[in-house]
Amino acid sequence: MKLMSIQKDAQEIAGSICEMVGVDVVIVDNEMRRVADTFRYPHRHIGIRTQSIIGNVINSGWDQVVENKDYFRECVECKDRAECAMQGLVGVPIRFRDTTAGAIGIVLDQGNSKRLMENVNLILTFLHQMADLLASKLIRQADQDSLQHISAQWNCLMDTVGSGVVLVDEQGRIVTCNEQFHRWFRLDGDDARQPLLSDCLRHPLVQEAMHQKTDVNGRVAVIPLPSGT
Repeated sequence: MKLMSIQKDAQEIAGSICEMVGVDVVIVDNEMRRVADTFRYPHRHIGIRTQSIIGNVINSGWDQVVENKDYFRECVECKDRAECAMQGLVGVPIRFRDTTAGAIGIVLDQGNSKRLMENVNLILTFLHQMADLLASKLIRQADQDSLQHISAQWNCLMDTVGSGVVLVDEQGRIVTCNEQFHRWFRLDGDDARQPLLSDCLRHPLVQEAMHQKTDVNGRVAVIPLPSGT
């Protein structure tokens, strides 16, 4: 699940952080794409690199507090250094199911650096709360997508009531099938080998049906077989 899937929520959270803390905010995903920000000059955006401060947050999974970029080696060596208006950055990772989905960063400049550094622990706590909020929205989105996928699968299965239905694993081994499927193909497993779906392809009914239209719904293929077989 990618942060881009909840970009609207990310932009709202970035705006809330900006309003409450009084600084510019950027939210980046783990592909170094800018998901949301509060910058007023979008035409001056600089591409986010893996070696940047916020890139280091994502790669390490740890908080980063850089008060002055002149002491951050990657910033010193960055070819865009002259165009970068920030003085430093405070960033925290966004954790989603044991992975780092991205990061939230607040920009330090000459006008806010001293105030923010005096309250950096409170700032970090607040940013972690916002990161957790984004993670919870990711979880809800993932759960919703999963339910929709399951619903689509069940709708397809309901359409095949009275037909042969088979469930296979990634290697094509038959895990289970309904009575109609078993009646058609009579594939009985043994200790030596579990039956494969490919075994069914040699069946005369399937060979004949392969020359007919095949409907595909998601990952479920429905092959029409003659009624009464």
